[in-house]
Amino acid sequence: MVIYFYHNTMKISGTLNNKSMKARIIRKMSWCSKGIRNKYSRMKKRDILLVKFTDNRRRSWIGEFEMDEKDGLCKVLTFDRSPYGLVVANGRGYIVNIEERLTKNDFKKSKNIVSIMKTSNPELLIAGTENDIFTVDTDGMIHEIVPDFDARWFFLTDQTGSEVNGRIESDVNQYEKEIPFIVDLLNLELKVDY
Repeated sequence: MVIYFYHNTMKISGTLNNKSMKARIIRKMSWCSKGIRNKYSRMKKRDILLVKFTDNRRRSWIGEFEMDEKDGLCKVLTFDRSPYGLVVANGRGYIVNIEERLTKNDFKKSKNIVSIMKTSNPELLIAGTENDIFTVDTDGMIHEIVPDFDARWFFLTDQTGSEVNGRIESDVNQYEKEIPFIVDLLNLELKVDY
């Protein structure tokens, strides 16, 4: 994993009572892009994702995240009152501590993240990969939910109460149609209706 941080800024305007962490994707760039790439980037011949983070003291900085060569999901989510966030760069996941400007952990390189969402009740970041599900809590800890059968592509759709709904493809029905599933967020259990 390679990650570089640069560009400190301070924003003074507005109220300081807002304690939420913020992040947004600035740009996806290939290694041959010009402009900002030549000015800031330390990575060579790699595709990168630039993400601007703002902590609860309104200090901003930009993180540079390595992307795998294949196309994939690019998205960033943060907690409201926790310093942790989840960056997905072409399917590769990174847990970032926004206040300390560090990556706490990254998902296994072989895990291609295909969908992510932020939940409430409890507040979690949840990621569906090619063959399992991960949750990230407000302390930045990863919890893995592995099915007891062969499954592919955990697509998360919505949240109902303390459950997340989604759909998967599985060998249970020879991958003929998608199967609905539910993740119980309180017990971190997968329930499949097949």
